[in-house]
Amino acid sequence: MVQFPPIVVSHTQYTTTKWKKSLVTYELVSKRIKDTPKSRLLRLELTDKGREMLKIKKYSDCMNLSLSDFTIEDRQELYSVLSRMYTKLQ
Repeated sequence: MVQFPPIVVSHTQYTTTKWKKSLVTYELVSKRIKDTPKSRLLRLELTDKGREMLKIKKYSDCMNLSLSDFTIEDRQELYSVLSRMYTKLQ
């Protein structure tokens, strides 16, 4: 398993706890590990679902960058062509 350094986020304890609970609720993180007994640092481990969401986010960012120069009309035309191709492949 790849170990990533902790991400330092400047939030209050309340917002961090709320944020963590929502990640656990959506099953994006599986467990929390305290660094040391008295540490306030909290490490969260991504679940398979969380890793998949991260891949989708990276793909989405790449697509947005690729399409950033397209006009709305260009995007609609691309969507139309891809939809027709997808329908034919079904």
